[in-house]
Amino acid sequence: MIAEDPANPDLLFVGNDHGVYVSIDRGAHWTRMNNTIPNIPIRDIIIHPRTRDLLLGSYGRGIFVTNIAALEEMSGAMLAKEVHLFATRPAIQRVIWSYGANDYLFGQHQLQTPNEPNGMVIRYYLKTATTGPATIAIANAAGQEVARLQGRSTAGVNEVVWNMRYPGGRGGGGGRGGAGGGTTIQGPVSSDPIAQWLPLGDYTVTLSVAGQTLSQKATIARTQGWSLGIRPQIIR
Repeated sequence: MIAEDPANPDLLFVGNDHGVYVSIDRGAHWTRMNNTIPNIPIRDIIIHPRTRDLLLGSYGRGIFVTNIAALEEMSGAMLAKEVHLFATRPAIQRVIWSYGANDYLFGQHQLQTPNEPNGMVIRYYLKTATTGPATIAIANAAGQEVARLQGRSTAGVNEVVWNMRYPGGRGGGGGRGGAGGGTTIQGPVSSDPIAQWLPLGDYTVTLSVAGQTLSQKATIARTQGWSLGIRPQIIR
């Protein structure tokens, strides 16, 4: 089974009896990408055109999903750079506790599977590891810094997840893979997660590492989920 990426025709995926392989140069070189996939046959490959997710159907071991937006930007020229900041997908603020945090009282009544990170995913590439820190600053449309994260400085593709919240509230201004601090905007002191979220709109992500500074535009597109003030009604 072979699939060509709809956004980058040089990006190919092959599924065979030992997993999945990827090529960024239209098949000249292949790399196995079974990072979390056991040694199993892959029978179907779909690339979602909107979310840029790679969906893999295995033989008897379920479905595997991963986002390949960073792979779509990869090329020989990109890999030759010392530092590269990938484009950031529009992010969604998600209300994940739909039943007032009682989701986990239903036992096996509700199917639960791991989801993608609940935040803005910021990825960057380092050709070689550096000894200094990698700093990611996020500013709003007015140029005011709203968050500052510390990422890894290891070779390859690194990732931080920004929770898109005001600093100082629950969750602070950091996120997975990064720590908050050094921000200038302070948000409301509230236990309501919705009140802690920053406004929808455009932001700028700036990466500083290895003596280089790179920026990309980013967007908080919408808020998704139940309002915490609404509870289901029982109709008798």
